[in-house]
Amino acid sequence: MKILYAASEATPFAKSGGLADVAGSLPKALVKDGVDARVIMPLYGDLKMRDKLEYVTNYSVPVGWRSQYCGLFKAEVNGVTYYFLDNEYYFKRRGLYGFYDDGERFAFFSRAVLETLFYIDFTPDIINCNDWQTALVPVYLNLYYRHLDKFNRIKTIFTIHNIAYQASTAPISWRIPAASAAVTSTLWNTMLRQLMKGALRRRIRSPPSAPPTHRRSWTLVQLRSGCLLRKAKL
Repeated sequence: MKILYAASEATPFAKSGGLADVAGSLPKALVKDGVDARVIMPLYGDLKMRDKLEYVTNYSVPVGWRSQYCGLFKAEVNGVTYYFLDNEYYFKRRGLYGFYDDGERFAFFSRAVLETLFYIDFTPDIINCNDWQTALVPVYLNLYYRHLDKFNRIKTIFTIHNIAYQASTAPISWRIPAASAAVTSTLWNTMLRQLMKGALRRRIRSPPSAPPTHRRSWTLVQLRSGCLLRKAKL
């Protein structure tokens, strides 16, 4: 079995909480059991162990009406292959979260996770998505990729590590005029919460070009403890 573990943080490279511990330890345990488990995460500006990174390639990732640069790096630690997605505009910052554009940052990351599969010799059976930062991966998979041969058999698992964290932004800084700061912050918070809800929707309409047999997939939603939260048919 091949599993791609998509997470916004993972030890020993970047950590803000328990998600990083799970993303760093679970794939390692799976590899010991004979599973080809790999991790994909952002390349943050203050990423640790940068000297272990090896450049692979770069490509463009659709973000709204434009395309954004994405550099791909990789490293191997404890038998686990880690992929790192580089975009300095989104990720070369101090800290991991709490920025006014977190929604756009991780919408980019979610789309880049899927685009990366075109450039690596690895097609997972399962993509394990974690928390709101990767909640758009199942959505994008069904909307834009499911009809392609490389993607039509991929299943997704969405793991909620802490239901209390549904994305919230730090106070808006100098980038937003003070008069509109409160409104803008509210809009961003509302949008970010929709990321997690997107992965929980029962049905997502596939593009017209998708063959009928490819218009549905199973997404398993679970808590970190392993107990089933909800099984959603997409």
